[in-house]
This record gives sequence, structure tokens and C-alpha cells, in this order.
Amino acid sequence: MRLTAIRTPSDVDHAARALFGEPLPATGGVSHVTAVWDDGAGKLYTLKIGEATPKSEADWFALHWSRARADAIVNTGKVLRSEPRLTYGFEGLGGRELDAAPMVAYRRERLGLMEPPRVLILTRGALSLDHPALSRDNRAIVWTTAEAAADMQGEARARGIEVIGSEAPTMRGAVAHLRGLGCRTISIEAGPSTSLSLYDPPTMVDELLLTVYEAPSLPDGVRGGAILSRTDLEARFGPLSFVRVQEPNGPWAFARVNTTP
Repeated sequence: MRLTAIRTPSDVDHAARALFGEPLPATGGVSHVTAVWDDGAGKLYTLKIGEATPKSEADWFALHWSRARADAIVNTGKVLRSEPRLTYGFEGLGGRELDAAPMVAYRRERLGLMEPPRVLILTRGALSLDHPALSRDNRAIVWTTAEAAADMQGEARARGIEVIGSEAPTMRGAVAHLRGLGCRTISIEAGPSTSLSLYDPPTMVDELLLTVYEAPSLPDGVRGGAILSRTDLEARFGPLSFVRVQEPNGPWAFARVNTTP
């Protein structure tokens, strides 16, 4: 996949279908998007973002296409603390040569979404409210403990950030809150320690957009937490069908898993 060849909404649509086939229906749902490494024995580990993390243009596209479809994006304070420059725009990410115009036009013309997606951050710990992911344009929500919410309310209000305090802030509660706000398509970018709770019965995930790095090894410090294994995924949702892409740093595979009957 050449990002420089993506210039129009039609190009975005064609590239998405080439990787994933049919997306969520127009009525939306909860989409879990994650990039993992296969250890060769079927165990899947998330990739920690850093200088040594293997890069893939196709994976970059997959993540930002998921964001372009979303009414809301859910992530965690842990991710924001580990990625201090994380943003949710489409420009200039990773030095790649795809500008914002095709993704923004796809979002507006194909999906009828005029505003950027809302961003909800689930956290129990300290969180810097000047993080770029919490910009006013993102209409950000911080879902946290009641005590933490009380501590950050003043600064959050000045920054246009909504803070919600809960005795037990959970991923399932955050998704339910966004649904109550009318968000139809919700993209989950949180790590496995938080996102896997959505797979507990009753499952709250409607699709899994899975990127797999299939090289035999990873650089030191890149392997993150484990998600469901290939065996677990197939036992729950049926056989996985991958589209494979050869990148300069090795083989990558892409699958859309429909998690609802």
C-alpha cells in the first residue's frame, strides 16, 4: 500500500475494502482496533509504541481509517502517559506522506460526519490535561474516579474538557455512556488490560480490526500485553481470514473479525 496514492474518498474506501472487506453497517457499533505481534505459537501481543516499534504504512492507514469512521474514540490515561505526543488528527503522523484531506473528505462525504470524533479517556491515575489528545476540538471526556474528578474539575472546565467521576470507572461503563450520548460508531484503542473486558459476556464489541506483525522476533522493549490468542479468537468467532502485506521491515497481516452473530 502506497499512502501517496490515496488522494480521494474513493481511494480511502478502496484501500479499506482491500484490507478489511465490508466494514460496520451504517448503524455503527463498537470497533476494537489493535496491532499485535504473533509469537509463532499463536499468542498475540500488542506492540508498544516507540522508536523501535516496527512501522507499517498499511497499519497506519488501518488505524486512521478506524478513527475516520468513529463518532467517538476510547483510550486510557496509561496510553496518553506513554505517548505524550499522541493526537487524533490525520496530518503528519510518523512522517508519512498522507495529508489530512482524503480522510477528512471520506469522513464528511461518505459518512456524513462533519465534526471530529469525541475522545474519551478512561483513567484512574494522574493525567496531564494539556496532553494534545485532549484538545478542545476533540470535545474530550475524562472518565475517572470521583476523587480524581474533584481534583481536576477546575482546570478541566477551563480547557473545555468534561470530567466524569465514578466509584468504579470501567471500559464497559464508558462505552455505555458514549452510546447514551448518541455515538453510534465507537473505536476502542485501549490496551488489553482494559479493552479485553469488553469481550466478557455479554460481548460489547461488534468488530475487531486486527493488524498482525508476523516477523519471527521483535526489538527489545516493544512487546506489550497479550490479547486473545488466535485459537481463542477462532473458537469464539470462527476462522480468521487475513490479507497479507509485505512491508520493508517484514510481513504484516490484516483481518476484520465480525464478533456478532
